[in-house]
Amino acid sequence: MASTLEVAYFRVQGLSVPVLTLADRRQAEHRRTKWCFLRDMEAVLYGNANSTGAMHRLLARESL
Repeated sequence: MASTLEVAYFRVQGLSVPVLTLADRRQAEHRRTKWCFLRDMEAVLYGNANSTGAMHRLLARESL
């Protein structure tokens, strides 16, 4: 199965956020999954262009 990478850009609070769509090969049916970069997610949530690691710590605490 040839995998393709789709990139869509969404405008959120004045920021251009790339969202990647690709096959999730961890599952047998290879469903399409959307991904966002942690740095972009933090910029939208916390209004900071620099990554503070806050989102990473939250995800680690929840074992995600």
